Amino acid sequence: MELMRIFSHASIILSISVTSAAHESNGINKVKFFDADLRVLGAFANIDAKFMIRLGNGDLEKMRDPNNAQDWVKQNVQPST
Repeated sequence: MELMRIFSHASIILSISVTSAAHESNGINKVKFFDADLRVLGAFANIDAKFMIRLGNGDLEKMRDPNNAQDWVKQNVQPST
């Protein structure tokens, strides 16, 4: 498996040990998040993989401005690293 898709609205949030084990044992090198849930992003903080976080439609227009995009990352991604 090369790609793991993560939905944070799932009823069970995977622990760090589970996500690490899944990454290592299955060769996962890409992770796609469907929102920026800090609980879920934090579980992947020390995982060596490429990450993609989907933005909601309401955020797309704002992200055209690089300053807004950088602020969004600071608020939604960096706290989990």
